[in-house]
Amino acid sequence: MSLPFVPFPHGNDKVFRMLVLSLIFLLVIQGVNPALSHAQSNLSSLLKSTWVGYKAHFIQSDGRVRDPNAENISTSEGQSYAMLRAVWMNDRETFDRVYQWSINNLQAPRSDKLFAWRWGKLPNAEATTILNPKAIINSEEKTPTLLVKTVPQLESVDGTWGVLNQESASDADQDIALALILAARIWKEPQYQTDALAILHDFWNKNTGASPAGRVLFAGDWHKNDITAELINPSYFAPYAYRIFAEVDTNPEHHWLELVDSSYYILNQATDQTRTGLPPNWLLFSLEPDKKISLFYQTSDQRSDYGYDAIRVHWRIGMDHLLTPNNPRALAFLKKSNFLERYWALKNRLPETLTVDGIERNNKVKSPSLSTYGASLLGLTLTNKVTANAIIDQQLLPSLHQEAFWGDKKDYYAQNWVWFGLAAHDYYQKTRYAKPIQRLNSQPKQKTLDALIRLIQAI
Repeated sequence: MSLPFVPFPHGNDKVFRMLVLSLIFLLVIQGVNPALSHAQSNLSSLLKSTWVGYKAHFIQSDGRVRDPNAENISTSEGQSYAMLRAVWMNDRETFDRVYQWSINNLQAPRSDKLFAWRWGKLPNAEATTILNPKAIINSEEKTPTLLVKTVPQLESVDGTWGVLNQESASDADQDIALALILAARIWKEPQYQTDALAILHDFWNKNTGASPAGRVLFAGDWHKNDITAELINPSYFAPYAYRIFAEVDTNPEHHWLELVDSSYYILNQATDQTRTGLPPNWLLFSLEPDKKISLFYQTSDQRSDYGYDAIRVHWRIGMDHLLTPNNPRALAFLKKSNFLERYWALKNRLPETLTVDGIERNNKVKSPSLSTYGASLLGLTLTNKVTANAIIDQQLLPSLHQEAFWGDKKDYYAQNWVWFGLAAHDYYQKTRYAKPIQRLNSQPKQKTLDALIRLIQAI
């Protein structure tokens, strides 16, 4: 940190310098970072107000999270983000509404405890939808009676709204399970964890599989069992979550830490093949003994671009570092590439989408979606604080509207990833300069869960 020049009084230079340095030292040990802007020092209040704004703009009274930029569909991803943010903000009422809608409309149509990934307006009037026994769930005009913990009934209605794709999405399933585990601990309600363990049982059996690199995360239950290579989405990898699952799931057949190892193996192998050192949106992982990672190199094929999906990798790996700082793999991965820092220094913005060769798909974009900045923020916070603070001050904070949303009011994805990025950044700044926090009085060997609870309670 550099300090501005101060003209010291003649004859008392050393005394005055000692006074200034003593003041800075006192600020630091009290948890105050003198290098932060005033706005950044108030991130906690911004996180609270933008959660209120998000609920007003995106979450219906029945608990359905809408995506206005995608014909008002709902996804398991959107429901999972809302549940994570609700438990982060200690908002149990919203948490329960969002979770109940997810049970009634995304989980009930399936034969297991996973969640259908896409729900919206149905293409024909013959389709069916899931109803809460006491109220119509698919009506956007009616407010149903919620929090009824009975199994919904499958009934034929007018066919306006319902499940569009019944397949599961692994990122959402694991985030919902994680949110339930956190809710069980914070609100002292064991049923949440019981539900989480039921989800994890089916998740392990259907969304993960054996490989030469150990157990590996598939993108969903739609993978095929008779193929030699699996389509993988690296942005779904959440090593910190697998550590927590290992702490709470006592099933001896569920070796969750294998997912940690395979996640880092695939990420490192994949980023070694890109000129930028950045992860791809999608890749092919060989299930043969060679454990080969293949990217999609054709210029017309955008599946291995660094873009909409891949931007989330650095947040998820950054979270693994925050929660398990003694584990060297997370920070080593984040330091593999300084492409984003160099790009920012050159153009004062981040790229929207990059090919495997590092070419920007649309170099006429003045600035990408705010989701790019939000999702990239934690990785930059941990590796290049100057760039991270510049992004906050020049891109994120100026985009905040008085109605408590960031940038485009309809960009649900950006609202979430700016929030997640700033929340993790805020925690890092507080704990970096604060005194060590005593470990929570909890169950033995739940260090990662303890750490995540400390993180979400720091707001």
